[in-house]
Amino acid sequence: MSAERAATSGDRRPARFYGPDRGDLSFGYVDVTIPETHRHGELETQSRWSLLTYFADDSESQKRYVLLQRVTPLPGPEFASALRREVGATRLKEVFVFVHGFNSSFEDAARRTAQLAYDLDFDGTPMFYAWPSQASTTSYIVDEAAVNSSGRHMAEFLETVMAQSGARRVHLIAHSMGNRALIEALQTYLAKRPPENRSKVFGQVVFTAPDVDREYFTQAIESLKPAAERATLYASDNDLALATSRKLHGAPRAGLAGESIISLPGLDTIDMSGIEADLLGHNYYAANSGAIYDLFRLLWRSDPPPQRCGLDAARGTAQPIWRFNVARCAGAELLQAGVMVKRFGDRARARVRSRLLQLTDPEQKKEWQRILQRLDDLLPGTT
Repeated sequence: MSAERAATSGDRRPARFYGPDRGDLSFGYVDVTIPETHRHGELETQSRWSLLTYFADDSESQKRYVLLQRVTPLPGPEFASALRREVGATRLKEVFVFVHGFNSSFEDAARRTAQLAYDLDFDGTPMFYAWPSQASTTSYIVDEAAVNSSGRHMAEFLETVMAQSGARRVHLIAHSMGNRALIEALQTYLAKRPPENRSKVFGQVVFTAPDVDREYFTQAIESLKPAAERATLYASDNDLALATSRKLHGAPRAGLAGESIISLPGLDTIDMSGIEADLLGHNYYAANSGAIYDLFRLLWRSDPPPQRCGLDAARGTAQPIWRFNVARCAGAELLQAGVMVKRFGDRARARVRSRLLQLTDPEQKKEWQRILQRLDDLLPGTT
């Protein structure tokens, strides 16, 4: 992880280690636990009361919630060495970096990154960049000022990751307001490279629900698209958070679909309007198993939209806009089946059938039968 936040004086609890105040760029790692009962697309969360007490039963909490257990800051050189060891120990030697959005604490960012890594069955090293959000719904203007000054610091972080991690591929995923920091960081980072060395520097670059001015995004993306193996924009017309931001700024946001949806060559625009997730419709990228499956296919195989589940090309635009068909791609069983194919290939069916023979609980049997049905959709072509 990398944080652009000041450590909280006198409070070493992981959830309170870094506060909302701005600070120097710092590095380290975190330990986050995922409960055995975790469901894909959910970020199981404790009540705020249990977060404020020293006396919560930690063992019981680990069984129920995604928990930030430990924060270990490291000096820059030690962090680089630890990162190289961690990446070197993984099978694919890949990294993804997550950049959180508005109203997110350091703890929120750590927990969301862990949930994504788990749900995506990511074989590499998950990382996150924590810019100084106030983690308050009433502090939009303060967060906006903070994120607008974070891009240069994040560019330093990217330089460390790219030069010293030893990763073969680095993927970037930003959400909401965090896209502003990512865009500026990419512009700053790429400006330091010779023009001939700016092509396909990164793996997947994914802009999820960007709370970014639409016109600015379309101008900025032109120079950024070539730096990715594939650049993807997730947008929705049911994103109430971005609809509010549009009214506040008096201009469309890049993450909104509908009449203002962005259509550009070299950018895969995915219209996720059909997905229902949280109350604001803003966290669909990580709160819906179908959306997670689409992101899973991106990071696993870099599949173009026609080869992914339920993406239908909308007519009437020169550059295709891909609409996500929820009816065809809903359910955690699809994601679980995809993970089975990724891990076991053609042997996935035999694995699931063996599992079915061992089960006695009727509900578990039904769940794994649905996974087997999904495998029939995915094998042998895994489409």
